[in-house]
Amino acid sequence: ENWMPRISLSHRDLLGIRFTKDAYDLTFFGNAPFEDRVANLGPSAFEQVTFQTLAFGMEHRTTGTFLEAGVVNGMHLNTGKLNQADLYTAPDGRFLNLELDGHYERSDTAENQLSKGLGLVINLQWSHRFHGLGGVQKLTCSATDVGFVVWGPRSLSASKDSSIHFEGMRVENIMDLEGLILDEHRLQDSLGLGYSPGGTTKLLPARFAAELQFGPLLTLRSARQQQAFVVSVDQLVLPGHLPHASLRWNTALFHVLMATVGVSNGGSGGLRAQTGLEAAIGQHLQLGVALPNVIGLFSDQANGKALAGRLEVCW
Repeated sequence: ENWMPRISLSHRDLLGIRFTKDAYDLTFFGNAPFEDRVANLGPSAFEQVTFQTLAFGMEHRTTGTFLEAGVVNGMHLNTGKLNQADLYTAPDGRFLNLELDGHYERSDTAENQLSKGLGLVINLQWSHRFHGLGGVQKLTCSATDVGFVVWGPRSLSASKDSSIHFEGMRVENIMDLEGLILDEHRLQDSLGLGYSPGGTTKLLPARFAAELQFGPLLTLRSARQQQAFVVSVDQLVLPGHLPHASLRWNTALFHVLMATVGVSNGGSGGLRAQTGLEAAIGQHLQLGVALPNVIGLFSDQANGKALAGRLEVCW
């Protein structure tokens, strides 16, 4: 009687990238500053993936502990990893030497396909209340999007572990405009970086999180419950994403509003302040709005301007 069925539907569109300082300088300023020098472009990695999940499981009515499993529909994949990429630019740019060890994969490039891969996923959460620190605390641990996608046989990949010596492109006739245009395919052929078709299996960017609530228990009219203080840490398994930690303070106003202020650090950004407001509309609806980076919203010196909204149906 304490367990009930659970269903979840999600859409994810994720992008992560990790690169060296030399890779940034080369991208935005070219290789002229690296004349007669080596630019260390690795280790670097990026991943862009779009997928949906549909999962079924069971959830504990009181604690919120649940376990569910489901299917994944992969829509798009674009990922690469450079273990080593050392680029030497000769004086006057006469030639380039590249020591390259890397791998690149992407899903089928057809635009009209809604599904380019299928897979399986598991989501789970464990919650437990205990006494300590002069009151009742709640500890929650979760793992989301633990699974994989098998991308179709028309996926493309390219691998290279060798040295490349590049002396430029030869143009027979300078008036031949087509010969002057360096397109993607000509560059790949010159560097020996052609694609190979074939299916591939990739893990999903899973998220692991832990949260500790303590302090007075706050309850809204919609039955939403939250304790006054919340400490959380999480990690998204995606290139460039650092462990993220946050501390929030909540206060209830007239049992219909809950205000939140806090600080966080990590993830895809640095230290930032956040604030939010939740409103209970009747007994079954809840509306929330949040500013994840208050400093970035009002300062031109800080990075990131964001506004988040949420609508919940509670019963």
